[in-house]
Amino acid sequence: MKTHIEEEKFEEIRQLAERAVSAYSKNDAAPYIRRLEFISNSGGYSGSANNILGELVASVKAASGNISDKDSRLYYVRCDLYKLEDFVENTQ
Repeated sequence: MKTHIEEEKFEEIRQLAERAVSAYSKNDAAPYIRRLEFISNSGGYSGSANNILGELVASVKAASGNISDKDSRLYYVRCDLYKLEDFVENTQ
């Protein structure tokens, strides 16, 4: 099991999250969310990294599309991304 996330994979996760939450509808966000779920479920991450990635997926689902409390939902997405940064393995 992996305890760290590669820098390139984190960048993909961040971009997917941004695209999903800026999608006009939940249907438009679905492909990005499915990819995030795939990364979360098949990435082989363990412990806190896996838990935070799962929280991020849930936050992104809640914040995607045209919703009334978008700003408060985006706060949680940003928090989860910030927490996930602690697990990024710098490859340089």
